[in-house]
Amino acid sequence: MVDPDRPWISFYGGKLTNCMDAAADIYAHLPRQRFAAPRINGVHHEPPGAIEQMSFPGLNDPVPTVGWTVEHEFCHTLADYLRRRTNIAQWVARQGLGRGDENIAQIRRIALELSQGDVQAADRELDRYRALVRENFDQVLGVA
Repeated sequence: MVDPDRPWISFYGGKLTNCMDAAADIYAHLPRQRFAAPRINGVHHEPPGAIEQMSFPGLNDPVPTVGWTVEHEFCHTLADYLRRRTNIAQWVARQGLGRGDENIAQIRRIALELSQGDVQAADRELDRYRALVRENFDQVLGVA
């Protein structure tokens, strides 16, 4: 329903991991004569193209790549990527680390990409995340 007195769009449902797809789909269905392309600080922004995806151990479906989430969703931390920008922390054991840290190499690569290749920063981020998992998951469930 179009209401000229209410210049907004309401969308219900979905989740953070597919919000960009939902926004692009809604934008594609809007009548072009009513809406200009989005501008932020005077700069023209087109909706993003297809989401770059990668696989992660233990998941059947691909997840957005680290680079894509940094560029399009302002992702900057390991916890943000694993929990909010993807569903890794929700569906893979021990919030993505896996049983016995079986996914540590994959998560280290993610941390390294988030830190733009800074090994020390990546290791600090990984250590923070592992401590968070130990505190919020392992201790609560009595996992050794």
